[in-house]
Amino acid sequence: MPVARPPARDARYDWAAERTLLAWVRTGLAMMGFGFVVARFGAFLRGPAALAIVAALLGAVLVLLLGGGLLPFRFDGGR
Repeated sequence: MPVARPPARDARYDWAAERTLLAWVRTGLAMMGFGFVVARFGAFLRGPAALAIVAALLGAVLVLLLGGGLLPFRFDGGR
């Protein structure tokens, strides 16, 4: 009686998983780089006014990133 072999895997699934992993690595490296930039920029600023400026800039960046990330859901009905 012949033994049935499992069906062959589609290579596109492996490639998609690899692209996802590389995207996560790229995102992590970008976040670390952004952290170094903020740390170096903070070394030049001293005092409470400078802290308020940095906090306002970071808040604006976060609002823009979240708004841009949620924008597609507004146009396709949240699907």
